[in-house]
Amino acid sequence: ALYCHLQGSPFVQEGAHDQICLSCCLRLKDTCQCQQEVQINEPPLFRAQGSPLTISCTVINSRSSHEQQFDFVIYKKSAPERMVNIISTGDPSFPYADYSKRVRNGDIEVERLSSFSVLLHMKELLKEDDGDFECQTPNQLGTYLGSYSAKTTVNGIYFGPIYYTCKQCLIPLFFCSSFTLFPLTCLVLVQVGSGSRNQSRASVQHTVQKLCFGIMFMMIADTLSVSSTATDVTKTEGESLVFDVQVESPNGGVREGEVLQLKCTVEAQKIQERYFSVAWLKDGREVAHMDPRGVVSISQEYEARDREGEMKVWKSSNRDYVLFIKPVRVMDTGEYQCRVWKEEKGAGGVFTQGRSQDSSVERVAVTVPESNLVVTVPSAAVSVTQGSLLQLACQVSGAKGQVSVAWQHRSDKGTTVDVINLSRSGVMEPGAQYRQRVQAGNVRALRPTASNFTLEIANVLLTDSGVYRCTATDWVTERDDKVKNIDSKLQESTVSVVSLGKYAAPLKSRNVRVTENDTVELICTVKRPEAPLSVTWKFQPTGTPSQADIVLLTHNGDITWFKELRNYQLRVQAQAEETRVVLRIMRASASEAGAYQCVVDAFLQQVQTSRKLSNKLSVIVKSSLSIATGPQPLLEHDANSDVRMECRILKATSNSSRFAVTWQLQRPGEKNQTVVSMDHDSVLSDPGEAERYSLRRHDAQLFELLVPRVETRDSGQYHCLVEEWLQNSHGVWYSLPAKSDALELVVRSKRSNLEVSTAENEQVNVNCTMEAGSALPSSHYSVTWFFAKVNASAKETLGKVGHDGVLDTSGLAPELLERIRFYRPAIDTFSLTIQRVCVEDGGEYSCEVAEYQTDRDGNVMYIGSSKSGITNVRVLLPGTLTHLHCLTQISTILYMDSLEAEFKQPLCPLNLQRTAP
Repeated sequence: ALYCHLQGSPFVQEGAHDQICLSCCLRLKDTCQCQQEVQINEPPLFRAQGSPLTISCTVINSRSSHEQQFDFVIYKKSAPERMVNIISTGDPSFPYADYSKRVRNGDIEVERLSSFSVLLHMKELLKEDDGDFECQTPNQLGTYLGSYSAKTTVNGIYFGPIYYTCKQCLIPLFFCSSFTLFPLTCLVLVQVGSGSRNQSRASVQHTVQKLCFGIMFMMIADTLSVSSTATDVTKTEGESLVFDVQVESPNGGVREGEVLQLKCTVEAQKIQERYFSVAWLKDGREVAHMDPRGVVSISQEYEARDREGEMKVWKSSNRDYVLFIKPVRVMDTGEYQCRVWKEEKGAGGVFTQGRSQDSSVERVAVTVPESNLVVTVPSAAVSVTQGSLLQLACQVSGAKGQVSVAWQHRSDKGTTVDVINLSRSGVMEPGAQYRQRVQAGNVRALRPTASNFTLEIANVLLTDSGVYRCTATDWVTERDDKVKNIDSKLQESTVSVVSLGKYAAPLKSRNVRVTENDTVELICTVKRPEAPLSVTWKFQPTGTPSQADIVLLTHNGDITWFKELRNYQLRVQAQAEETRVVLRIMRASASEAGAYQCVVDAFLQQVQTSRKLSNKLSVIVKSSLSIATGPQPLLEHDANSDVRMECRILKATSNSSRFAVTWQLQRPGEKNQTVVSMDHDSVLSDPGEAERYSLRRHDAQLFELLVPRVETRDSGQYHCLVEEWLQNSHGVWYSLPAKSDALELVVRSKRSNLEVSTAENEQVNVNCTMEAGSALPSSHYSVTWFFAKVNASAKETLGKVGHDGVLDTSGLAPELLERIRFYRPAIDTFSLTIQRVCVEDGGEYSCEVAEYQTDRDGNVMYIGSSKSGITNVRVLLPGTLTHLHCLTQISTILYMDSLEAEFKQPLCPLNLQRTAP
């Protein structure tokens, strides 16, 4: 209906279009008002959780003639200030993440009744759907007159138990199952009495007004009969709670050492506004307790495990409380439940504890599988230097419980003593003879991972040589809290301690394989003796037999350089037990590649008393040069075409690098032959074939080889060799080892296809002709003839004439051997003749010619080969018109009326027939 107000009196026009009211407003601007109105279900709406919800939304007095779009949003009770988009008729991307999945699944949809009226359908009402629903109608005209949205409130009804106080008795009643705006049906569950005989429940359906509050009809079971009484009921919040216990563990129980997680879930209305204290019980005895403030207390018998981090308690949400035990033990087998108290917070933050309620009992069984203990050592023999760090590893797997490891040492004299034990709880227990070294921090047992155990002995002594035994024991805790040893395994390692006297000079580096211009640090570590020391760095360049001094650090602190200082630095790091003398190479190059060594001299009263040489450490300086040829690894070109081959620098050692490039050709059976080269100054040099090959540099990273009008002899592998040149700290250019890459070029001779038709019992000739000028007198050639029948994919060999003239016709049918002839009428032509042809001779004929040359020693070398095109021979029965199509090079074309023929060299008899003039 449209409402048009004329001078304050409403005039209603039923079924008319908006234009009636709009024209009314246009004529009487001062006295006519047309206002849009949005109508929605009158609030509040009460629905049970899980039931469907339908909300209607209709636009009245719309001034638009277009179809109205509708947007539905919600202001949830949990966050009333935040608007959450639900669904829109005009924008598929309108829903927020809270509702997008339900919209995609069709659980939420909009049904359009007309252009200005829709229904919002929610198939299942969830608890988070409580709040104010708003229907928004986007304005499509740009001017506003009236209202464009309307709200209604949805209250979800959830089946948490709530008590009602009756004037005559106290009866727990369950909340109504559903509500509407009209008289509705309530399901009332009545619990009467407290004795076992009276623990009964009855149900009755009543029609109730005003949300089931006020006057209600209740069923009261006094005896075995049932009567109805009208009673005033007042709604009060009760203390009864519904919650559940979930044990997150593998089906069939928990294995010892795994995780046991108990989750206690408390369900109640407005739970975010309530306070609870929760306790976990095992076999009726409390394990842990959390008060309403979140403070956790652990029972006395579990305090030790709590200190070791085996137990945790936390509140994961408003409803969920979690007890976490890892690793679980056999003693944890039992019946678990949780007990919940409702807490009332009074003035001053003091809590008053209400009645408790227990969950159902959950049986948890912890099983102990048989042990599959395995002990391994990575190295059975270890060699260390006196004074260095000894590390022995012991790997343990397959344990079912907790693992302890004991280390023992058997000296070269055969005496066995305990070194150190690592208990199953991670406590180190030193042996009697190693107690002082353990207290000094020189001996310790580590467990870097769950399965790896390590014995470390610092400042190893000569007497530490011998056999070390690693014994692992698998322990499980039984239900009576007794610990049981279920398995033990051991492995041994032999240790050799190498003496270096009073002091040592090991040489090491973090990286000895470096790229040009990288920085290298060489560290010479000296264990400090009582006498003063001097250190000399020596260097042996790669490929030279002698050493040269770099720098000397004397025992009185003087430094003497024997090589130029610009590329080296010296640093000394003095510590309590050792001194590190670090030699740094600032810009490593090929001239710094080689073996380095530090020499340590001990002095007493300014007199050298001993000398120790470090190990030699080789520094390898490599180039980061990377190249690639192209454009493809295999190039196939026809003869007489121009070929371009690329050699590209993918990565250079330095931006200032220069490059020398050489292209080499390797033909089959021959050595590499240089065709063109360019030095690092871009000067070209060639071996005498400059007229055939050219090298171009398109940019700093691309070198191109051009071969014009290639021939079959240009086939082979082309290698691009790139030599990188760098400038050292002295300004001198030096080269790095060359890098190479290769591609293959295949030059195909031009092929021609022929089609020959001949009559049965005639003779047919097929020629195999090399390109003009390609046949060399110094070369030898072999030819192989092939034949494929009509519509056959496989080819068969008819015969082969070797480079020495020997004919091979093995495998040829005797009947065809009598009619076939092979000969060479010219130096560049091979011929095949078939006499008395028959229909079976029809098919495709082709040949392959291979070239050979003889070297100075008389050895025959294979040069290359080329395949011809196809000659298609058709054999016609007598009386059939024969055509000849020669698709080779044309020398003469004759035109005689409609007669056309092509002649080069007679390959077969010509049957010419005159067509109509």
